[in-house]
Amino acid sequence: MWIYRERLSYHEKLRRSLYEILRDVLEQRLMKISLVDSYYKHIQSGAEYSFVEKSELKPKSKKAEKESDLFRTFIVIFCEGTIHSSMKNYIRFFPENKVIKENLEFFAELPLYKNFDRNLRYFDKPRFLDFLESWVDVDYALLIQQDPTVRRNNRYALTHFHVKIDWPIADAAEDLAQWLRYIQTHLYEMGDSEGRYLQRKLFEYYGCHVNVGGRRTAAYCRPAHEKTGFHHHRVRVKQRITLHGQVLGAGAVQILPHSTHGETDSCPGKPRGP
Repeated sequence: MWIYRERLSYHEKLRRSLYEILRDVLEQRLMKISLVDSYYKHIQSGAEYSFVEKSELKPKSKKAEKESDLFRTFIVIFCEGTIHSSMKNYIRFFPENKVIKENLEFFAELPLYKNFDRNLRYFDKPRFLDFLESWVDVDYALLIQQDPTVRRNNRYALTHFHVKIDWPIADAAEDLAQWLRYIQTHLYEMGDSEGRYLQRKLFEYYGCHVNVGGRRTAAYCRPAHEKTGFHHHRVRVKQRITLHGQVLGAGAVQILPHSTHGETDSCPGKPRGP
């Protein structure tokens, strides 16, 4: 159930207003990095920019091609609050991948540790978006959330990098199949063949080939603690999460909508079929 703004406290209203403004600013910059800049890279290199064909967006499309190196692909997780520690089994953020100078020297692709300034990781700093752009090429995901060390003020920061998103495909398919009312209890209740078919439907639902992996799989196999705008998870959540930069195919990047607050299994306004 969506918690309307009128039901929030004064402090929560301020935080949501700030979050939505920063989310729009972040989305605009990431769109430029992933789409506009990638387009001009193709122009400068003389390569043809491959737009997504309509046939690739149809269900059961199985067209496969190599992704161009000229595209910048990434995942940025932007959380309205602070991600609870219980999510660490699914969103892998630990002290070892926290954005601090001591951790940066272990990653060869990050030459920033010699000139690292910890204040740059705060969203309210003028150079934050430039700082963030230098991180998007790091493998796995980046995590932006409310600074857990600040309690009185609403301050967002890039807290973790190299964040792995790990949720088994079978669990993701089972959750989606239950929301679509294909099954009631578990994935294999109608047999193994039907269970494998439902797992293929998961990839079809998000417009990806069944053998796709890496960042594209991570972007839509989100943890069971999260309820998103695409399908509903049964676990209650108290925060909103935005996932940016899911790669759908050559030349296509999707900016995922923020998730909504959820307290019940009801999900008004969503389709009941694939």
